[in-house]
Amino acid sequence: MRCFFALFLLAVLLSPCRAQFPEFTQEQQQTYNYEDLSDFLRRYPGIYPLDYGTLGAPLLIRPWNLHPWELKVWRDGIPMNRLGDGLYDSNLQPSSELEKIQYSFLAGSPGGEFHLQTRSLPVDSPYTELQIREGYYGYGTVDFAHGQRVKDDFTMEVTGRLGWYDGARTLVYGSTLSRLNRLRGCFGFDAGERWRLKFVYEGSHVNADTDISGLKLSAPHSQYVEREQAILSIQEKDSLKSVWSPSLSVFVRQDREKWESYYKSREAAHGWVLRTRIPVPKQRLSLRQTGMFSRLDSPSIHQYDEVYLELQAIDSLNIGIGELALNGSVRRESALKAAERSEWSPLVGGGVEFNSRRLNGFSFKGGSQYTESLTPIQWIKDEYRVVNRPLPIDQAFVTEQMSYVYMGSYQSDEVRGVDRFLNTQAGLDWRHEGYAISPTLQVISPQGEFHSNFENADSSVVTLVYSKHNMPSNYIASLYATLPLKWGFSLETNSFRQFDEEGVDNNIGTRSYNRLYFERDFFKAPLRVKAHISYDYIGPRSAYSDKGIYEVQNYYLVGLRLSGTIRGVTLVWGVENFMDQYFTERFELMPGYVMNHKEEYFGVIWRLWL
Repeated sequence: MRCFFALFLLAVLLSPCRAQFPEFTQEQQQTYNYEDLSDFLRRYPGIYPLDYGTLGAPLLIRPWNLHPWELKVWRDGIPMNRLGDGLYDSNLQPSSELEKIQYSFLAGSPGGEFHLQTRSLPVDSPYTELQIREGYYGYGTVDFAHGQRVKDDFTMEVTGRLGWYDGARTLVYGSTLSRLNRLRGCFGFDAGERWRLKFVYEGSHVNADTDISGLKLSAPHSQYVEREQAILSIQEKDSLKSVWSPSLSVFVRQDREKWESYYKSREAAHGWVLRTRIPVPKQRLSLRQTGMFSRLDSPSIHQYDEVYLELQAIDSLNIGIGELALNGSVRRESALKAAERSEWSPLVGGGVEFNSRRLNGFSFKGGSQYTESLTPIQWIKDEYRVVNRPLPIDQAFVTEQMSYVYMGSYQSDEVRGVDRFLNTQAGLDWRHEGYAISPTLQVISPQGEFHSNFENADSSVVTLVYSKHNMPSNYIASLYATLPLKWGFSLETNSFRQFDEEGVDNNIGTRSYNRLYFERDFFKAPLRVKAHISYDYIGPRSAYSDKGIYEVQNYYLVGLRLSGTIRGVTLVWGVENFMDQYFTERFELMPGYVMNHKEEYFGVIWRLWL
């Protein structure tokens, strides 16, 4: 078996091919069961968001069982990860605000990058949208949006979300009351005939009273997390006709978190993103320069300033049989603390990607990317009591025998370690008259020595363990397919299996989402009906955390969804977990996340043009 797989792997890697990842557009998002951005992110191979069962707790995304800072998130070209701990909390971003969700594996980060594109509302005529969803167990949201052209050269858009949550997913540990508020305003101005200015303010705030899952506290804790951000950008009105197409975005942001009066953290950051194209014959060369300055305050880190600078270049060349894309980046991160100054060597990255011309519906794509990643300072210097804030790790590894103290313990000659990876991907993409089949094989291999090493200083102390000296290469085989049937029906599959050098039988993670989808118009109005029945299988796997490994059993979800739209009004009904696995009322979806049997919901979407 291993010899056969080795020959198959060698043959695939030697062929220049890579399959496209699925993109979730706003229209496609409204055909799924999900209301959270994390539910869409876990559709991608090797991406496992960990939900602790309550809004307000950090939601971590672990790519390929790596650490969460090794996955980067960009929205409209602006970095969304915090510098202090490298985390991105998708709970603070409603998916209803996003026009497109894209994932790139061959990118400047070991676990890949997510690129989120903000949705632009129609403004030529006053437009209002309202989405209401109420869950069977009391989880509900109200999303609202309004856009209009105030004057010929002035437009406005306002979006927001109000959510309520009665703690159905944490009934084992006690009730939870949470509210999520989100407000975003976007104002556009014409600055002459060529340029367009845009100003955006957005804020998200989560306030919750909750027991930390698994710790069995005597009283609920009051907690909140929030993010505020303001963005000012300028770009050409018609960038497609411009040779240089320059754009500049300047942003200020702060992230705050509080647990009672015991734990407080705040990161204030400001920065810019400058992008432009370089006119080169028969090529498309683009440059992006990103800068960020950040100040971190936490229980044991006070006024820790950090500087982040990156220059990235991407060049595309037409070579007849296809397109060759080259990219390279240089990143430098520095830290300032009081009068002491520390600097690190530049982090470099680069890669090559080939896209063949489509022949008889087939195209071959593939490439390789070298990346370097730096350990964030908060993972090696911070300390606090776990009872006052949950660790950024799986709660299954925190037991009552421990003293619930987190202390960063760094064992290395270097100030901060650099992880180096080589990512390779190969695949095939076939599309014809609505049919689409895309098999892909991805490989992530550690390069060189890993200097970061966190160890337990004392058996009674919970500390982060980060030692990957002997980390093997990881592989993910994935398949995306759409098969149209008759009368408006189609079959869709989105599946992947992750394993290491020992072979396919050594299963690290398996997920297969399949659905029978129906979409068709009725009557003259018309009435557009969309429906599906889905089967989601997640195989047994080892859930890695910074404390150890937790074995998660296999499980499945069977879901139903039905919606009907007529004259801008949509009614939705669905069930996310229709089957009762092992005849129990609830089962563990992820470490720390408990889902009830039969999570039923209904919703209304109202769109109005005035």
